[in-house]
Amino acid sequence: MDIVALDSDNNFTPGDLDVSGYFAAVKAYQKIYVADGRPYSAVIGDSGYHKIDMTSTILIGSASGSFTVGETLTQATSGAGGTFIETIGAGATAKHLVYRTDTKEFDTTHLVTGASSLKTVTPTGGVFAPPHWLNWVLAEGTFPDGGSNVMCLFEGRIWMNSMWNPNQWLATRQGNPLDTDTLQNDVKTAISSQTSLAGLVGDALIALIPFKDSYLLFGCAGSFWMLRGGSTGGGNISNISYETGIFSPDSSCWDNEGNLYVIGMDGFYKFPNGIATTGSPIENISLKHTPNLFNLLKLNRKTDRVAMGFDPQTNIIEVAISIQDGSWSVAFSYDITNDSIIPDTFASGNIPTSFLYVNSPQGGISGLLVGCQDGYVKKFDKDTKQDDGEVIDSETLFGPITISQLIKANVKIKEIHIILAEDADGLEWELYQANSNELLVSGIKGGTLTPTYSGTFSAGGRQASIIEKIAGESIAILLKNSTIDTSWAVESIKIKFTIAGKVRE
Repeated sequence: MDIVALDSDNNFTPGDLDVSGYFAAVKAYQKIYVADGRPYSAVIGDSGYHKIDMTSTILIGSASGSFTVGETLTQATSGAGGTFIETIGAGATAKHLVYRTDTKEFDTTHLVTGASSLKTVTPTGGVFAPPHWLNWVLAEGTFPDGGSNVMCLFEGRIWMNSMWNPNQWLATRQGNPLDTDTLQNDVKTAISSQTSLAGLVGDALIALIPFKDSYLLFGCAGSFWMLRGGSTGGGNISNISYETGIFSPDSSCWDNEGNLYVIGMDGFYKFPNGIATTGSPIENISLKHTPNLFNLLKLNRKTDRVAMGFDPQTNIIEVAISIQDGSWSVAFSYDITNDSIIPDTFASGNIPTSFLYVNSPQGGISGLLVGCQDGYVKKFDKDTKQDDGEVIDSETLFGPITISQLIKANVKIKEIHIILAEDADGLEWELYQANSNELLVSGIKGGTLTPTYSGTFSAGGRQASIIEKIAGESIAILLKNSTIDTSWAVESIKIKFTIAGKVRE
């Protein structure tokens, strides 16, 4: 897979895209439509609306008239041909976009003719291959007041918010992103929250989240709304939660079962796939596993960033929360299969700011791409035993182990038997005991509790039993690795323990 940066050859100038805040990018009709929160301007460097054309050839020159969208353009001398898409600009610098349907290339010296309009152009200003960075110029209608920074593709329309009217939305004509005129009178006409019978949302719009073409979720500052039944022909927008909102346009992702995962100001939520049809309740996953996490995070929409991504190869949701300058971050993985939250830490510069899963025809290329704080795009690779040259510290705590049959009972570990994966490189183990579960876990996490016993496993497979005797109210074994270019995995762990009498007062 090749990643190519847009530059002056593609008509892109640094500063054309404002990345000081959130911006939206939507793939549609072999193009990428971009809105960065600024109003539209005819000057490409000042405009908040752009597009990246991935397929069209541009012919620059003065035409004898207007070509018809969809007509065939042919250059008789070269034999080149294609389908006319649109014209941007006028006069000698006008850009005529053509989707080539022939392997022959246009030249700059001969006439190009439209089959139905019979209009002509000689591309003396040049012939340029894609991709192209262009202004998003509407043929009909206007863009929302103040610009947009939230968009999605749903039912063949590009939906967008309004920066100056936070609870309003606009959707382009079905099948035509260049038409936002809501005053036409057919079922494909562009629609808005002011003209559609579907209704409004009662809160500041932060995210637009479509599920295929089945329904559209409006994620708001403190609520969620849903469009069911289509945008025209009887569809309606209704509230599904007044308690749960969404943090940012990027703080959600879908798994491969149709469940939606969302970071809100106060939690990590799961919207089950039956929410549109059966009214299945929203689940607060973080409240179940880490009830105090979001109270400690104290998220701030002005300074913080949330990135989320689903990796179908591992069935894991990756979440990275950071302050925008990268000076602070928190990350965790949610293991869907085991319903568990696993804390994570990234080295400086490697803090994720975005995730994108690439499903390539080449299996070795497919995977979850990570846009990082240092400006590079990276990838999780289970076969790599280091993190961009840094050691990968990993640990798993088994415990606390307690006895519940007696009040204030001690537990005694008699034997621990571990089988590692055959290709494991080994790891360290540590046995701990404390007078309570809280003291045990906080002492291990904070590094204030000294292990009673410790040792190492040098290779994978079946290990010699740990038979060091240890007793206490609460006991745990910590498995960890902090050696670069090594990895480990546990196939099974069996712990034999017994009651060791009551705790002495």
